[in-house]
Amino acid sequence: MDIKQVLTLRNLHSNIVHQCNFQMLLPHLMEHCVFSREDYPLCHKNGIHLGDEILFVLPTKGPQAFNHFVRALEETKQQNIADHIMKTLNEF
Repeated sequence: MDIKQVLTLRNLHSNIVHQCNFQMLLPHLMEHCVFSREDYPLCHKNGIHLGDEILFVLPTKGPQAFNHFVRALEETKQQNIADHIMKTLNEF
């Protein structure tokens, strides 16, 4: 993930966490090998919101993690969030 993508996720973190359905998103991220079964317990820690954990770990998941994240948003009918992320990315 490049620095613009990381900064975009950091800038939109609160909005994404409050608007996104991460329960729907996680299976898509696992299907595209962004997250593995070994990561699954990380995404269910006590006291940490699933969305927060996914967004904290996502930048460590390789150069295509951002693209897979946006695609997963689109596939789970969360296009408005994907559009907002891409618009913000293009503003950097």
